[in-house]
Amino acid sequence: MTTSIQILLVPGGARRRALIARRLNTAPSIVLVIAGVALAIVPGLPRIELAPEFVLLVILPPLIYSPALP
Repeated sequence: MTTSIQILLVPGGARRRALIARRLNTAPSIVLVIAGVALAIVPGLPRIELAPEFVLLVILPPLIYSPALP
């Protein structure tokens, strides 16, 4: 899959996960974790490795901060 198609699909997937979270009345971060685990067990997908610093500084803070908002 080309990068331009991936760039177009990511926001659509994020919208779908936000709608699922709203319908389930749960935090969107929980739905993101479940979606990530589901993608991790699908065979044949390319393996993506992230630097631990990137995860700790860029990915985790919004996931932790968003449920703390009223």
